[in-house]
Amino acid sequence: MKRKNAITISSALRDYVHRVKIDEDMLALDIERMWAEFVGEEFLQYTQGMMMKNKQLYVTMLSPAASNELMMRRSEILKKIHERFEIDSTVLSAIHF
Repeated sequence: MKRKNAITISSALRDYVHRVKIDEDMLALDIERMWAEFVGEEFLQYTQGMMMKNKQLYVTMLSPAASNELMMRRSEILKKIHERFEIDSTVLSAIHF
């Protein structure tokens, strides 16, 4: 006999993660793992770290020149991240270098 109000395990876990706001940290880790895909190998060596706060990604760069180049490409990078993780601006709205 099936319950009418039954939910899947994946749906329950997604709701739980969203409630405790772990999803931002998990997304930041996923972006960091795939950073070379979004910006290219040449910028990977200049990236020191990243974190998410209030739906915005903060990236620490070692080189001002690399930071400036990525600032000019930020909308392109943001679009690639949105497409790759199937998210929109309600999850990640901006990138700061």
